[in-house]
Amino acid sequence: MRSAPVSYEPVFGGMVAVLAAAFVCYVLFSARSPGTSHTGTAFLLIVSGNAMFWGGAQIVGYRNAKRRGTAQSPVLGTALGCALLGLLLALVAVLLHELTPERTAESLLTGGISALLLVVAAVVGIRQGVWRRDA
Repeated sequence: MRSAPVSYEPVFGGMVAVLAAAFVCYVLFSARSPGTSHTGTAFLLIVSGNAMFWGGAQIVGYRNAKRRGTAQSPVLGTALGCALLGLLLALVAVLLHELTPERTAESLLTGGISALLLVVAAVVGIRQGVWRRDA
């Protein structure tokens, strides 16, 4: 019996894993405050852990399929994925800054990572010709 071909999205999986890891860090830092529900914190950690493992499985599955020669080309490219992840992390940085003004280190770190991802997206996009408009 043949199984259906599986397509992997390594860039999207990486985006999900990074955002879930950022969310885990935020949940762990916010769980220190008094009156926090430990049941809710545990649930959010379990869901975020599942998202991180799924994202990692997308990356590992694509690499294994590529090594075997059965990998289908992913739809989401590296440049576009980095740009989307950078924009999402910029939104997270703004939300962290607005919702927790006493914790500026987290928002600055998230903003710095966002800027780095946007620079990577620009460089990779220019080198691959993704952003070039064909006339």
